[in-house]
Amino acid sequence: MKQKIISLFVTAALVLLLLAPVAVYGTVEQTEGEAALLQEGEYSIESASSVQYATLPLSVDVETFIYNQLKAKASSINLTVYRVSVDSVGALYSDVINDNPDLFYVSSTYGLSYYPSNNTAAVVTPYYAGSIDDIEQAERIFNSGVSKALAEIDSSMTDFQKALTLHDYICSYAAYPALSSNGTSNDLDLDIYHSAYGFFYDNRVVCAGYTLAYSYLLKQAGVDCEYVGSESMHHAWNKVKIDGKWYNADLTFDDLNYFEDANTYGSVRHKFFLKSDSCFSSIDGSFHYDGKTYDTCECTDTSFDTAFYDDVNSRMYVVDGYIYYLDPAYSSTRVLLMKRDVNGNETQVGSYYYATTTGFVTQPTDSSGTAHEVSYDEILAKLAYLDGRFYILASKKLYSQLLDGYRYNITSFNDYSAGIAVLDGNLVLNALGLSEEGYFVDNGTVVLDKLEYFNTYLSKPVGGTYNNYPDINLDKYVNAKDYALITQ
Repeated sequence: MKQKIISLFVTAALVLLLLAPVAVYGTVEQTEGEAALLQEGEYSIESASSVQYATLPLSVDVETFIYNQLKAKASSINLTVYRVSVDSVGALYSDVINDNPDLFYVSSTYGLSYYPSNNTAAVVTPYYAGSIDDIEQAERIFNSGVSKALAEIDSSMTDFQKALTLHDYICSYAAYPALSSNGTSNDLDLDIYHSAYGFFYDNRVVCAGYTLAYSYLLKQAGVDCEYVGSESMHHAWNKVKIDGKWYNADLTFDDLNYFEDANTYGSVRHKFFLKSDSCFSSIDGSFHYDGKTYDTCECTDTSFDTAFYDDVNSRMYVVDGYIYYLDPAYSSTRVLLMKRDVNGNETQVGSYYYATTTGFVTQPTDSSGTAHEVSYDEILAKLAYLDGRFYILASKKLYSQLLDGYRYNITSFNDYSAGIAVLDGNLVLNALGLSEEGYFVDNGTVVLDKLEYFNTYLSKPVGGTYNNYPDINLDKYVNAKDYALITQ
């Protein structure tokens, strides 16, 4: 009973403090502050040790309180009871927003009233980008995109598999926007593409957008993740916690789009996925430097610095607990569809595919400003998964393959195709021609509608026989049962 009375007394005291802040701390003065937000292109990160506020018996910590107020689009946030140092408000405010990418609509500028007598914050006045109606419409787009992304994973996956799947999902569909000379895109403010909202809005993001989208999705999936900002690199990436250890992941560097503002579907590199700090600061990690996080999360484990996926340049899929991927064999210009279990055991699925190899050269810059040429090869073979089978794009041909290795030849193309993905239940390909130098010279998108393919390739003889696509019910026969399923 005594404990309950004390609790009620503390609660009552806090209520009085909220209702009468001026009486407690004296006069209030007004100022304006600016938070460093990744979603507005600011890469400076202050550590948590720089934030000072009182530890009080409150039911909600100050970060959660600010977040809830911003989610509710509050016109003012009373911080009096938390006794936050005025000098800490900016770092605290920026961390709450950076750590919660669903607050993409909150501006970095805020109003602040404070008590000069003890230099603590009284009330923060948030500024929002747009009207409440505009924000709620944007939130619907954001939430729809999040739901679609999270549908790629399930509770049976390990944290590693979730991190891999969401990494590949973002890199498969994201494209770096084309920017004009004044730092804005052709039709929208650049800030959109620094935010996670940019990815869910139209798949176009810069490095901060990759970082914030990945951070948000991983946390929704139950995987701990932090954002990293490097003011000197003008760059952002992630740190991901797998089995109690932290690793770096740079989705911007792993997205293999060949054109600015044009998506090469399913082209995903894994060179910068789950690497140590020492690896990321070396040429293998393309010289990341001066990266800072709000909380301490050093990446000392080197287990993935050399990994089975280092040369994989197409999307990887987790199906029934196995990781499926195209393993490139550069010496023979072939790719193998492989599956890998949680213990690292690998099995080849079906026979090999011929593929074309092309070479690329990048020039990463180290912390001293020195540029180093880094060459790497890529095999033009991409992977997509739909309706219980894999679709493999190798050189100028498209195949489908069942999980047991049974293969169908679907069609061939006049030019090389460099990307394949699934959009709204259909296969989407990038039709790209190769120049003599080996670089892509034009861009196009082909949608392979199932019914259209049935009519084009199955309903008429091709070379005297019927094409094998599509076996919808996976019984290895193409017949009226498949047609009935398609027309449904």
